[in-house]
Amino acid sequence: MINKRLYGLFCCLHRQMSRNSHKLFKENNLSHVQMYAMIFVECESKEGRRVCQKDIEKHINLRPSATSSMLANLEKKGFITRTVSDGDARAKFVTLTEKGTVVCQKNKQFMDESDNLIQSALLPRCFSASWVQDLRRRQVADLHIISERICTIIFSRFLLPI
Repeated sequence: MINKRLYGLFCCLHRQMSRNSHKLFKENNLSHVQMYAMIFVECESKEGRRVCQKDIEKHINLRPSATSSMLANLEKKGFITRTVSDGDARAKFVTLTEKGTVVCQKNKQFMDESDNLIQSALLPRCFSASWVQDLRRRQVADLHIISERICTIIFSRFLLPI
């Protein structure tokens, strides 16, 4: 029997997308958390901000020891480099290597393709391209708001961290 409940559909969609994204992680021997950290470093770097280990700890909500271990693992695999700050020997700045940048780009391509597939499934195909593009922007914004509300309600109900 097909589960037609909305929560079940969201779970099914999440599982399928996780399986697809897991291929990229498996190819590179990465965990979701490692990938999330690398994406954070990439995004911050594109904005011209230097990222230190403490920033990653706060963003991912990991303990300092777990973050240090994860970054050491990423460095060992050649995805990042860590450099000691000139002013504070305890502060270590994290940058992506070329290998790390390539993996982040592949992840972005996967996410963009997934977004396009989801958006095309939500739209009728008989309208002008500009109307569809405007509608997509509004739908994405609405879906983002709706999904945040759903997560907040579900997680607060079951006392799960967001």
